[in-house]
Amino acid sequence: MKVIIGREASRPDARPVASVTMKLVDDPTAALAGLPIEDGGLTGMDAVGWLDSTWVLHDFELEVAREPASDLVWERRRWADVASEPISPRLQSSTRPPSSWLLPRELGGTTTEGSMQGESVRGLLEVLAGVTRVTDTCYAFYAQMTTWDFDSLALYEMSWDVPHVFGSVNLPSSSPSNLWPADKSWFVWTDYDLCATKVSGSPELITAVRTHALLETVEWPRD
Repeated sequence: MKVIIGREASRPDARPVASVTMKLVDDPTAALAGLPIEDGGLTGMDAVGWLDSTWVLHDFELEVAREPASDLVWERRRWADVASEPISPRLQSSTRPPSSWLLPRELGGTTTEGSMQGESVRGLLEVLAGVTRVTDTCYAFYAQMTTWDFDSLALYEMSWDVPHVFGSVNLPSSSPSNLWPADKSWFVWTDYDLCATKVSGSPELITAVRTHALLETVEWPRD
């Protein structure tokens, strides 16, 4: 959901509807084996066990005047370029991962909690596509706070099909709370309450995430 820094967030969208390339998993037991669904079913699962991980900050936008008409438009800015002090040191002593209350309030722009959008999505998917075949089975989990269905689990099985995971007209504006391939070689966690997404995997994969031109990452020492 869109969050204006320093203001109250809006209610999320309704439960996702499966697209032609996604099917709801009737019995998610096998797909969720080894994952902390008991703790993460509400807002998203923070799984551990990979060799490395990093946090991708969600797109930060400022309203700026564009010439020649001086119309106001929203443009992405890197957190590091607009913050008055480095963000990473603010996380070193924090007991919580990156969330909007911890990030600089003086920026005055907007970001999203619980969803990746824009260039951050494009950059992350470019990295993941480099280690994922189109035919690979993947899973997309939407936490109960994103679907507002507290009686069941919204777990979808699919082939690696980017357009139907992010930005499809059949899905809510929020990205999946968790995304992972069947072999669990990598794992993505976008918690409902956070404005950064945790990516876990091999050291090579995480290095590619940290160095991608479209991605801005921070480290949280408690991972």
